[in-house]
Amino acid sequence: MTNLIEQLGGYERASSIAKCKSGIVHPTEQLLAALLEYRRQHNIYEEGDWIIYDDDLMVFAMWSKHHNEYAYIGYANADDGALEHRSAFRHATDEEIAQGFRDEL
Repeated sequence: MTNLIEQLGGYERASSIAKCKSGIVHPTEQLLAALLEYRRQHNIYEEGDWIIYDDDLMVFAMWSKHHNEYAYIGYANADDGALEHRSAFRHATDEEIAQGFRDEL
């Protein structure tokens, strides 16, 4: 899947193609899956990514503009969230997302 991103000119270009709102380009499931896998491999987070924080499935909201390396995270559809350092959370796996929680280790 990384090859698809490279063919499209790199992550930034592939991501902009996937986010195109013009209606001319429609992102495929293959492209969206490739972008997510790339983010997982390179520790990149974007709004809406599912993450694991403190053994809970949460959603990445956005990076803080005032505190480098900190992000706002929260539960899906919650009105509030938390400001946490990037080392405190990670991308959720497909299995964790499907289950709705993290497997106990």
